Amino acid sequence: MREGKEGAEGGRPPIQASSGARRQPSPREVFLGSHLYWQNHDLLWEPVSRSDLGEENWLHLAYADKTLVTQIDGLGAAAATTQ
Repeated sequence: MREGKEGAEGGRPPIQASSGARRQPSPREVFLGSHLYWQNHDLLWEPVSRSDLGEENWLHLAYADKTLVTQIDGLGAAAATTQ
């Protein structure tokens, strides 16, 4: 084994942020995609699209502290809307 200063990544020094760097939050809607499953009043999952809900409602969902479902049993919500 080699002796010396090694970072957690096998020999590379750890990345240091500059003292003035600030983390910016990632936009959640980018990772959400354009479709999701929505649980209706009968508690059944139905696929809906961003355009079905409207931009304001879509962004509200994206930033709400709730789990969003984009796939059920391997079937993505976008694919389910075309069946």
